[in-house]
Amino acid sequence: MLFSSDEGATWDTLEIKGYLANFPNNDAYDLDSVAVYGVMVDGNTLWVGTEKGGASIEISDLGLDSWRIYRVYDADEEVYAYPVPYSPYGGDGKLTFHYPVPREAEVTIEVYDYAMNLVNTVISSEVKMAGVASTDEWDGRNDWGKIVAVGIYYFKISLSTGEVYWGKLAIMP
Repeated sequence: MLFSSDEGATWDTLEIKGYLANFPNNDAYDLDSVAVYGVMVDGNTLWVGTEKGGASIEISDLGLDSWRIYRVYDADEEVYAYPVPYSPYGGDGKLTFHYPVPREAEVTIEVYDYAMNLVNTVISSEVKMAGVASTDEWDGRNDWGKIVAVGIYYFKISLSTGEVYWGKLAIMP
C-alpha cells in the first residue's frame, strides 16, 4: 500500500506487518503484496481492507510492525476429497483433497488402506498459508509408484498446529 506524509509530494510503501488478532496465539503475519480494496481512518486508527483480510493500526504506530490483522476463517469449513468414488484411470487421474488451514502450518497428507496401513504420503510438512482453504492432489499411487487396489481408503490431514482431519474415499477401476 502506498502512502504519503507530505500531501502527495512523495510516496512510500506501507508494509502491513503485525499479528493475527483474531487467533489465540497472536501469530506474526503480514499482508504484503496483496490488493488493497479500502482504507478508512476512524479517530486515531487506520483500517485497511485487502483481498486476504483486514488490518488496523494506530496512526502514531505507522511504520512499525504492530498491525492487528484479521483473517476470515470459517471453523465449519469442510474437509473432503473429490471426485469420490475416484478412479486413477479416468478423467485427469487426480484426486483432490480440500481442507482448512486456520493458522500457517506445515501440512502432511497420508492415505491409508482399510486395515490402516500407510499407502502413500501425498505431502509431508509442506508449509501452507493461514486462513485459506487449501487443496492438494494425489494420483492414486502408493509410495512405490503402483496404482492402488480397488477399495475403501482413509486420508489423514495433519497440521503442525495440532489440527487433524480424517476422511474416507473409494477407489474404483
